[in-house]
Amino acid sequence: MARLSTLAALAALAAIFFIAHASAHRTTITTVDIDEDIENPQGESCREQLQQQQYLRHCQNYMRQQSQGPGRFDEDNQMQHFQQCCRQLRQMDRECRCEGLRQMMRQMQGMMRGEEMQR
Repeated sequence: MARLSTLAALAALAAIFFIAHASAHRTTITTVDIDEDIENPQGESCREQLQQQQYLRHCQNYMRQQSQGPGRFDEDNQMQHFQQCCRQLRQMDRECRCEGLRQMMRQMQGMMRGEEMQR
């Protein structure tokens, strides 16, 4: 009888361990559908606005400089890229800014992967 209760306790403990282990590694995936063809009153899509803003080139330059740490680039140059980045974002409709930043980050990740492959 004692053996049976010990086995039941071990089985319960094992079940709790597996449940805890499974919940500790559970991943939640959230998806967001973005309509890339949202148009502003002038009829420009987000994609067109992003092209007009040079794919947020100044934001890319600023992010690249920031990621490489302080002191590696001239602070005036960094501030100029930051201000130009803000200007580029302000030139886009609010509805397109997040999509623009998402596309910019994708492009930067692709460039970083390419640099890693070359090494």
